[in-house]
Order: sequence, then C-alpha cells, then structure tokens
Amino acid sequence: MDFYSPLAGMDTVPARIEDIVSYLQPIAHQRMVLSVIGRLLLAASANYIWDERNKRIFKQVKRSWTDIRDIIITTIRLKLFTLKFRYKARVIKLLAEWKMPNNFRLYGS
Repeated sequence: MDFYSPLAGMDTVPARIEDIVSYLQPIAHQRMVLSVIGRLLLAASANYIWDERNKRIFKQVKRSWTDIRDIIITTIRLKLFTLKFRYKARVIKLLAEWKMPNNFRLYGS
C-alpha cells in the first residue's frame, strides 16, 4: 500500500500490513476522513488482492499490479462519491488528492 499512503494521509506509516492495522485501529470507530479512507483502502486492497490470488490459482488469469491498483483506486473513488464530508481543510486536501470535485457533498462551514 506504499503508493496509497499519500492518498490516505498515511505518509508516515510504513507499508507493512501490521503497521497499517495498528495505525487504523485506534481511529477505526471515528468518523474522520482519514479513518474512512484508510478503512476503505484496507478493505478494498484485501478484497482485490484475494480476488487476484483466486484468479491466478483457479482460472490462470493474471493482471499486472498497476491494473489491480487502478481497480482499487476506482472502487474507492466510487464509494467516496456516495459519502458526505464536513467542510474542513484536511477533508478538502484529501478529496483533492483523490481528484474529487471541489465542493462535492461538503456540509458545514
């Protein structure tokens, strides 16, 4: 998940699953944008990596890691389109990194 770090605001977290989980665990029940995007990244990554594993074993179909990365990013962007976010500087910065529209589903002042 090293290439996801800037997208999730986890620049300081090493790219090991143990470190990512230990970073997300204390904030998992909070409704912060970092928590939501981090959980989405972890879940989508695990899902598509497992799916790729099954396809390689049972169907002999292989995709490149860039294809899998693009699928994960697209899936998360689609999920982000369904959510509402509070208007804050950190939210605007992260949504800009995900290439979301400027005032897309933001509320509050």
